[in-house]
Amino acid sequence: METNKQINDLDKQHNRLNISKYDFEMCINYLSETANVGEGSYAYEALWMMAIIAYARPFSYNEKDKDSKAAAKINPPQMNPEEENLHNKLIDCRNKIIAHSEIKYNPTSTNMDTGIIFRKRACIWSTLQRFDHFLHKNTIIALAKKMLGHCHHTSADLIHEIKAGKQPLN
Repeated sequence: METNKQINDLDKQHNRLNISKYDFEMCINYLSETANVGEGSYAYEALWMMAIIAYARPFSYNEKDKDSKAAAKINPPQMNPEEENLHNKLIDCRNKIIAHSEIKYNPTSTNMDTGIIFRKRACIWSTLQRFDHFLHKNTIIALAKKMLGHCHHTSADLIHEIKAGKQPLN
């Protein structure tokens, strides 16, 4: 028999997994939608940015309130080296280019003689291509589907554990 704290922790994990399912579904949908807009357009760039944000969100610390009914993040499933490499690159892209603007990806300089400022904003798609030549939206979609499946399976397992502890969900 599990304690109330253990049941509560399982319930929090279950809630985070349910939230994360939506994020992975949206990642897949955003990347699929890129086929309907012009490559290099603002819409194309926005869809890529949103796909990366949606993919990375479940692995970021989301809950600050200690009394939250959801765990702060999920743990990824076992991945092969290629998947782990892609996963890490997507998280880095979210952290270093989208959420925060590291100068490495957003170079700027000023001509001190003329006072003209030069700035080049990172393009998500071209930056991803520089990260690694094998990145392709179908590869990212496959990884997001794997994460989605992980959420479904882990969530089902947690439901059984919670029911065995005789505590209601939420």
